Amino acid sequence: MITISGQTIPVTGITVTGAGGSSAISSDGGQLQLTATVTPANATNKAVTWSIINGTGQATISSTGLVTAVADGTVTARATANDGSGIYGQLVITISGQVIPVTGITVTGAGGATTITQDHGTLALTATVTPSNATNKTVTWSIINGTGQATISSTGVVTAVSNGTVTARATANDGSGVYGQLLITISGQTVLVAKMYVAAAKGEPVISTPKGTLQLSVMVQPDNATNKTVTWSVINVTGEATINSSGLVTAIADGTVVARATANDGSGVFADITISIINQIVLVTGITVTGEGGLTTITTDDGTLQLLASIVPSNASNKSVTWSMVKGNGHARLSEEGLLTARTNGKVVVRATSNDGSKVYGEIEITITNQIVSVSSIKVKVKKKASNTTTVNGELALAAEILPEDASEKRVSWSVINGTGTAVISEDGILRGVTPGEVIVVATSLDGSGVAGELSITINLVESIKIRQTRNEVIIQVPEYLLPAKASLHSLYGSHIQSKVIDSTECIFNISELFPGIYVVSVYNSIVQDAAKIMIAY
Repeated sequence: MITISGQTIPVTGITVTGAGGSSAISSDGGQLQLTATVTPANATNKAVTWSIINGTGQATISSTGLVTAVADGTVTARATANDGSGIYGQLVITISGQVIPVTGITVTGAGGATTITQDHGTLALTATVTPSNATNKTVTWSIINGTGQATISSTGVVTAVSNGTVTARATANDGSGVYGQLLITISGQTVLVAKMYVAAAKGEPVISTPKGTLQLSVMVQPDNATNKTVTWSVINVTGEATINSSGLVTAIADGTVVARATANDGSGVFADITISIINQIVLVTGITVTGEGGLTTITTDDGTLQLLASIVPSNASNKSVTWSMVKGNGHARLSEEGLLTARTNGKVVVRATSNDGSKVYGEIEITITNQIVSVSSIKVKVKKKASNTTTVNGELALAAEILPEDASEKRVSWSVINGTGTAVISEDGILRGVTPGEVIVVATSLDGSGVAGELSITINLVESIKIRQTRNEVIIQVPEYLLPAKASLHSLYGSHIQSKVIDSTECIFNISELFPGIYVVSVYNSIVQDAAKIMIAY
């Protein structure tokens, strides 16, 4: 019998099995313990080396054959003999239910861009996730504003807001905490006004002097707003004011006003400040005169009409007026309170003038009818003749001058009061002498007022002698009852030139040969003597 020892028995086969005969891992990060059965059983070296061959899945394996799942799919677990025989055994394992975390994210702009240069421009970003088989490749986008400002959508579209730099970040949604980011430079942006504050440049927002002013100032936010200019306006509440383009408020009327600054950048942002105004003098700008009840007529004798003056503006400091009548063909009386009392028919224009020094006035025309105007005085005058004389059987035409001129009844009743003489008078004022002497002619108004006028008339016995001249003749006219008479022509110094007997009603002296100068013509007889001066011109 031969005893053999020290022989090496190589491995001829290896069978790999999973615990419980399993060849699958279905839980996230799950494990499966493998066993390698070596044949022959008496192989000298039964030790093996474990390894994983990743297929569509992924896993790791420990030196003791414990497989840990990494990614869904299939992997091959291999046990290789350590005796150098090269013998191995393997098992295909199916992995499911694995979560593959994100390990890296790269953020890029469309076309590789990292700038936005247009006002409110946009840039679409892309997040590239590793590994490519990460279970959850979704990301959440966010913006970290630096010197600039922007917004970002849920799909990674960046919209520029203000110039500067911002950082766009894509954060993995799988809870791994992994993120990627990209620095973006923004230019060419219009930064709208977001908020404004208005204040008085000095002190409280109060104007207390007549036509006083208050300078306003405005603070605009943000500080980097592209257009910080504003438009000023004023809203009159109980007071009144104006405001210029630089925010200077000028008071007009007492009360409160609201000054408003509105951004010019189209943002619609504005700010207000309430200003109190006191001690203002508001001048009258217009006056409308109306009759009470809308009337513009007075139709009753001595009727009245209360006039009213409506003042504009309603807050004028001094609303008092002075009433006056400025024109018209009628007559009336006007009180200080604007009460118009009719006197005569016609039209009158009444004016209400402001007492505040503005010189503003309003007018109204009033028509007056049905007025009875009594005679106030009568003056008796001789028509077409200066002398208040006539002769026995002579006639004198008289006239009655009535005041006022617009008296309703201008007719008169004529009568004579005989004195030393006597006369009669017709209805139309023709006086005829009856006996020489003095009479009084009376004209009495027919309007019932009792007003009368008088004129004393002298009645002479005869008709007077009349002497008139032309360049070549002196003509003497003598009434028949004074014939015969005698006429003489003398120089101014008494030198007799010629005489004539007058035996007809007309006597003529030829003076064409006389030198220029002054001469005296006399007419006389036993009843009458008359004389007159004549002048012959050079």
